[in-house]
Amino acid sequence: MNRTNSTSATPGSSSKWTPTIRDHPRQLFTQSVGPTVIISDSPLETFHLLFTPEMLEYIVTETNKYADQSMTPLQHEKWIPLTLEELKAYIGFCILMGVVTLPSIEDYWKKDTLLHYSPIASKISRDRFRDIRRYLHSADNTTLPTPGTPGSDRLAKVRPLINKVNERCSAVYLLDRDVAVDEAMIKFQGRSSLKQYLPNKPVKRGIKVWVLADSKNGKNGYFHTMQVYTGRQSTPEKHLGTRVVKDLTTSLKGKYHHVYFDNYFTSLNLLEKDGIYACGTTRSDRVGFPVDLKDPSLPDRGDYLMRQKDTVTVTAWKDNRIVRVMSTASDPTASSTVNRRCRTGEKIAVPCPQCIEDYNRLMGGVD
Repeated sequence: MNRTNSTSATPGSSSKWTPTIRDHPRQLFTQSVGPTVIISDSPLETFHLLFTPEMLEYIVTETNKYADQSMTPLQHEKWIPLTLEELKAYIGFCILMGVVTLPSIEDYWKKDTLLHYSPIASKISRDRFRDIRRYLHSADNTTLPTPGTPGSDRLAKVRPLINKVNERCSAVYLLDRDVAVDEAMIKFQGRSSLKQYLPNKPVKRGIKVWVLADSKNGKNGYFHTMQVYTGRQSTPEKHLGTRVVKDLTTSLKGKYHHVYFDNYFTSLNLLEKDGIYACGTTRSDRVGFPVDLKDPSLPDRGDYLMRQKDTVTVTAWKDNRIVRVMSTASDPTASSTVNRRCRTGEKIAVPCPQCIEDYNRLMGGVD
């Protein structure tokens, strides 16, 4: 196997990539982890952990305010102000519609017994459901900047709600050491300038969000913090991936979490961030990438080469193709194996550096 010699020592202060690979001391992760509240068996109480009654009251207030601003005098006479209990029921109906799907919303109230769905139709009229859906609001329109002007926000009408949900998600659960940053999709088939198409995601069309999630064993998937992608701006943002990771991990700085992400986000500048250890696949055209790993000679599956600069180690490892990983989270002197199928269909253990095994195991927290 093609690899470099390694020793166990503290890293030097060299600013150049070197083939001499050493492990470096890491601060231990000692934070409390897991839920900060008692998890109830009640679905409603669990819902209120993330969507508090205060948040729902805020939506009720803004919905009634928007209805008053938008209605004609005749419409206003027929409008019954939304209440907290009715909003809860409306949200419940929306969740139920996601479980029991019909071709269109109107079908739940059809007289045709093949479509009519009494658990909803018997509780709320079609017109009332339409009215709540039409006027549902979580921001005061009179305080928002005009769209397209400096300071405007494409998510202004839902920004207060997004911020409050982020606050609650991070408050009720403390992340374990290993976390992942990745993009996820919220399924959406309507019309919106925010809609994206990601062919490699389980949900291919919808609203794209950047997510920081607990990645314990690569399968926990608790969403801790998110940012909604609002689409390409008139002036494209440079280093978007780096900025997203820094934004999402601001609260983790100095706690010595291990953060995993894919090659969209990875950069040398990002891995040199203090107080967070990181590991990510990377592209060979990244600024500062070691030249001799851009096109290395790795003839056999399992072969790898490493280069190190201070605490950052870059690995080029041969799988079916060459995989490049940049890491400060894994011991570069340690090795492991990953299971792969050979041409006969039989599973075989392929040797790899520890960073490869760690990445494969811990990157699945979001998807």
